[in-house]
This record gives sequence, C-alpha cells and structure tokens, in this order.
Amino acid sequence: MKTYVRRVSSPAGVILLEAGAQGLVRVAFADGDCEGAAPEPACGEAACILEETERWLSEYFAGKPREKLPKLAPAPTRYQEEVRECAHGILPGERISYGAFAKRMQEMTGRRTSARAVGRALGANPLLILVPCHRVCASDGSLRGYAGGLARKEWLLAHEGRMRCPEGESAAGEEGRE
Repeated sequence: MKTYVRRVSSPAGVILLEAGAQGLVRVAFADGDCEGAAPEPACGEAACILEETERWLSEYFAGKPREKLPKLAPAPTRYQEEVRECAHGILPGERISYGAFAKRMQEMTGRRTSARAVGRALGANPLLILVPCHRVCASDGSLRGYAGGLARKEWLLAHEGRMRCPEGESAAGEEGRE
C-alpha cells in the first residue's frame, strides 16, 4: 500500500501522520523514524484521512477530543485489533495498569491474556495518541515505556487530566491500579 506523510505541529512536538487508502497507518512524534513514506503530496482517500486526523489532533490538543476517530488501517493481527479496541475504552486522563487492562481484554474477548502480552501489543502500537497506549502504566502507577518518550506520556496524561477536571480540581484518574 502506498502511503503519504504529513507533519503537524502540536504542543507536545511535531507529529508525523502517515496514511494510505486503507486508513491511517502511523501517528508518531517526528523525532523518531520517518522512513518508508512517499514524499509527494497526498491525494484521494489518503489526503482526506490525513486532513481528518489533523483536525482530530487539533481538537484533542484544544481539550475537546472527538469520540469518532479518523479511519484507521487494520491492525496486523486480530489480537492487536482487540487491544486497540480495548484501549479506546480507557477514558482521557484515566490511568490503568497493564494487569487491569488484561482483565478488561478478558472480559471483552472471553479469552485470557497476560499483562506482558498486552504490554507487547501496546508497545507495537503505531498510532500514538489515537490508540491511547499512554494511559496504561505499571501496577504501582509509575509510567513505563512509551514510543513518544516518558516525558510526552506524562505530558499527555496531564493534558488529559486538565480536560477532565475544571481548573482548581484534582484529577482522580488513578483507577485500575493493581
């Protein structure tokens, strides 16, 4: 599948968007890898997907995230698709442990899974922010691995906490710890 790239500025840094006709395939911070993307301007369905993603991100960073996501390309495996679907159930500003996430997955799919398997699938997530893997943390509540870097993970969680709570109130978003 031919893909097209767009770079967008955000309060968290420059974000690289990559899409093809099947949907959005990557959302990454531009200080990472940019290899494999076609350099020419996007056209057709890919251009529409990139524009929609840029609007979605703009609203997210303005504190008004939309529930409806841009068209996402299918995940490589059924399990990764299930992890992606389950991650969308984590509310902005909420933190959940890998173990609690695995329990949610089991409730959703009826199949057992482990915190480690969830961590591997989330670690392979190419759609940062849109598939909110940054909301998953260690069982003690500490932040662990994030492709965009731990400082960005912390920034995104703080940003989402501000979206949930009016100024002056504290964000509880610590549920799901184990």
